Amino acid sequence: MQNLENRLRVIENAVLEIHEHIKEQGQSESGQQTEKWLTRDQVRAQFKISFPTINKLEKQGVIKGYRMGKRVLFLRSEIEQQLKGRAKR
Repeated sequence: MQNLENRLRVIENAVLEIHEHIKEQGQSESGQQTEKWLTRDQVRAQFKISFPTINKLEKQGVIKGYRMGKRVLFLRSEIEQQLKGRAKR
């Protein structure tokens, strides 16, 4: 029972973190949503990087994937920012 409670607490914290991030990043001053969430396939297609590279960048902490159930979503603006920073090196 305690193991279940610990798991629920971890899930609740993750949801709260994602919610806070969406609140901070997802709205402009006018209140309109400006962020776009991308799936791995959309990241691959739009940024022309392979699935293994996406996985590697995520493991290295270069890009952050937000787990929503079985799906992993990425914020377009974060990926753009990180890839621009890596290109300057």
